[in-house]
Amino acid sequence: MPAIQGITDILTRRLDPAWKPGEPSALLADYRERMAALAMVSQEIAQATAVFTGAIAGAADLATLQAVRNAAVSRESGAFSQALALLPGLPDSEKRVSGKALNLAKALVEAAEKAKREALEAAREDGGGIDVTLPGRRPWSGRPHVLAQVRDELLDLFHGLGFSVYTSPEVELETYNFGKLNFAPDHPARDAHDTYFVSPDVLLRTHTSPGWVRAMEERKPPLRLVFPGRVYRAEAVDASHMDQFHQIDGLYVAKNVSMADLKATLNTFARAIYRRDVPTRIIPIYFPFVEPGVQMDVQCATCTGTGRFRDGNEEKRCPGRTPRARARPCATAAAPWASAPGAPTPPASSPRSRRSRASPASGSAPPTSPPWSPRPPASGPTPRSRPCAASCPAAGSSPSPRSSPAAAPA
Repeated sequence: MPAIQGITDILTRRLDPAWKPGEPSALLADYRERMAALAMVSQEIAQATAVFTGAIAGAADLATLQAVRNAAVSRESGAFSQALALLPGLPDSEKRVSGKALNLAKALVEAAEKAKREALEAAREDGGGIDVTLPGRRPWSGRPHVLAQVRDELLDLFHGLGFSVYTSPEVELETYNFGKLNFAPDHPARDAHDTYFVSPDVLLRTHTSPGWVRAMEERKPPLRLVFPGRVYRAEAVDASHMDQFHQIDGLYVAKNVSMADLKATLNTFARAIYRRDVPTRIIPIYFPFVEPGVQMDVQCATCTGTGRFRDGNEEKRCPGRTPRARARPCATAAAPWASAPGAPTPPASSPRSRRSRASPASGSAPPTSPPWSPRPPASGPTPRSRPCAASCPAAGSSPSPRSSPAAAPA
């Protein structure tokens, strides 16, 4: 057929004997099937196409590959582009056959060229060569998560106070999570709607306090430990709540340990994390696993207890104005031995409510000073202040004196 012969002459005219042939099937998984389909339409065009795809597969660098591409499929002088320009002058029968063959051949050559280009670029990047013409790449550097930063800061603080770190399992036995911490069998925390149970006797720990029991079973006093870790509560997850959070417990078992050690430790923590002159107060409260039990309140670091703060020229309500935030009790004196084997334990339940006041020690006089630790007025938050981590008492309010809990000597 004269038309096919003219098209073949155009294709073979652009072939360069200097091109080194390669194996196109290594570039395209379906190369053989596509070549077979092309050969069924036009054997002559299939032979010329095989030479072009072989030259593409054998290109040693991007410059050679670009030369083959220009000779084959470039818009102005490419062999397939010139061959397709002849189709309008061919008879309809030859136009259909030649047009189909040329379209199949051109698509095959372009696919092979794209695959070879990607392979050469990947090999150049992996080869360790430096292209000084490329723009520089900023090295990626990560940073610790904000929770990890706060955890490390707290652990560094307690390490300076002489505490060591003890890690306990997150998947805990119910005996350690509740039973040995003096939780009553009917305590609401034991219910499935408050706690994630893995099996009837295994659960995801709801606090890090089980580490106290494990540490006291493994080691002998004196003990001065902190227990950081993730804990889990079965709560609804929304924009401001999660069913897991991070907690740090403290345990101090030694002779001559009193409430003064607990108060000094918690005050040091608060003034290192929030502000060095932040007011704090210790008030009695019931916990089933320590006796006596207290909680510490910290004045809001944003509004300094007024409930309002200034944002530029605007005065706003402090977002942290919520009920008092509680600090977990560090075990003091006789408290950690309440769950120690062989030691007397307090009753499983207490007639006092969680918000009731503790009775003063026998024969002791009630305190005459308010429970807020005396500190000079705050001059303003320091760079280490953390906003709204505790309560925001109303402006001008003065807490009434509370009775002091009795601290049993070890």
